[in-house]
Amino acid sequence: MSDMKWPEIQKQKFGFKRPIARNKTKKIKFDKMLKSSNSYDDNNIPLEWDWRKYGIVTPSINQGNCGCCWSFASASVLESHLMKVQIYEGNFDPNNQLYLSQQNLIDCSREYGTEGCDGGSSKDAFEYVQSANQLNTYNAYPYTGIPNNCYFNRGIDVEIREVNRITTGADDELVSAIYKHGPVTVSFDANINFMNYRSGIYEEPLCDPENISHYMVAVGYTPEYFIVKNSWGENWGEGGFIRVSRSKLNNCGISEQDYYPVLTNDVGTDQMRDKLKEIY
Repeated sequence: MSDMKWPEIQKQKFGFKRPIARNKTKKIKFDKMLKSSNSYDDNNIPLEWDWRKYGIVTPSINQGNCGCCWSFASASVLESHLMKVQIYEGNFDPNNQLYLSQQNLIDCSREYGTEGCDGGSSKDAFEYVQSANQLNTYNAYPYTGIPNNCYFNRGIDVEIREVNRITTGADDELVSAIYKHGPVTVSFDANINFMNYRSGIYEEPLCDPENISHYMVAVGYTPEYFIVKNSWGENWGEGGFIRVSRSKLNNCGISEQDYYPVLTNDVGTDQMRDKLKEIY
């Protein structure tokens, strides 16, 4: 990407748009915010958690030159939440991970406010799936990176009970959601320095929480950082992931516009800890 001009990067590699306001928007539930990081033990939330260890986080796929990070983040979160249910039901195969279709979201969710390669919101994507109750797999509806007419066929059943939003700036609430429910789509100010990230804990003093441009997926946390999956392929960052510093609240907008679905058959992590087995 070093040979690309910044306006090209913004258009082709990002894709965040704030969700539109609609009269028919379903009610968004706000979880109770934890008081501080010191309250983890009081709420049975471990100090560290990483869903990759349990095999339910798929590898990073490169979105290419389409500004559709919102679709990649949304599909990734849904994959993980569905595979978490598979673990609870005893039919999860870590060697046969579930891959859902980003293209299905790009082509079929426009009436919910998304704009294909010109951006979108994970909230709007989740609400489309909530209405459709299904989503195609990646193989059934492969990614092209070019918006097309919707040709959705019957896919995987995805029953979403509600779409939740993290309270703006509530990093501890984000921690709670990651542990209790699963990965969460997170917003981010992906400025020019972000492009060159290779490894380590990312600390960028010039980023602005109010200047968010990108969607990614928070899959874990420690007291020092969030573990975040990007959609630029495994050659970027730490195998497609980045560790975002928690040295300050809402660092680079990581808890500015965050959403996650609660499936109808969702099982709280505490209720299924005996079924979780570290795979990697």
